[in-house]
Amino acid sequence: MKYFIIELEPNVWAANWDGDPGRTLKEENAKIFYSECGALHFLGYLKAENPQRKFALAKIVEKD
Repeated sequence: MKYFIIELEPNVWAANWDGDPGRTLKEENAKIFYSECGALHFLGYLKAENPQRKFALAKIVEKD
């Protein structure tokens, strides 16, 4: 099944726990989205909630 995760910066992934934002160094612990639209929406939320962090290198990664 296809899903999407957010790489906030190289080898740092958005995680599904509290933080500023929640992050993990393990890709297998990344927050999973079942649509690209959902991942893009969440990334937009992270950028709006954390204006001090630009997340300029953030990208959505498609996984199988």
